[in-house]
Amino acid sequence: MSRHVISFMSQFVDKVLSGEKRQTIRAARKRPIKVGDMLILATGARTKYYRKLGEARCLAAFPIQMTAAGVSGEIEGIWEWSAEWPRKLARWDGFEATKDFRAFFETRYGFPFEGIVIRWSEIRKEGA
Repeated sequence: MSRHVISFMSQFVDKVLSGEKRQTIRAARKRPIKVGDMLILATGARTKYYRKLGEARCLAAFPIQMTAAGVSGEIEGIWEWSAEWPRKLARWDGFEATKDFRAFFETRYGFPFEGIVIRWSEIRKEGA
């Protein structure tokens, strides 16, 4: 079992701490995150502003693809591509609207984007 640090931009910190955001979508990593791995959730990684938010266990890690036409991903061996799925993903990922979700990924990574959806358990917060 591995440990991985996942750092969040300040706009997502409150949602991670409240449990509203319990997933993230990231580009592929050299050391892939797997179900059961321990996740150290933080903000400001590799800066003097680093702050550990808490720890959680990875519950799911599956591939996702985004294009200008839409989003698809493999959940438990089933590829999903529907009009509703991007709305759900956007909410689960901490965005109020699908358009904001798509704009974030298009600006940050460009399309087409291939990455990994990482979902985690309830976090054990620092100092709790």
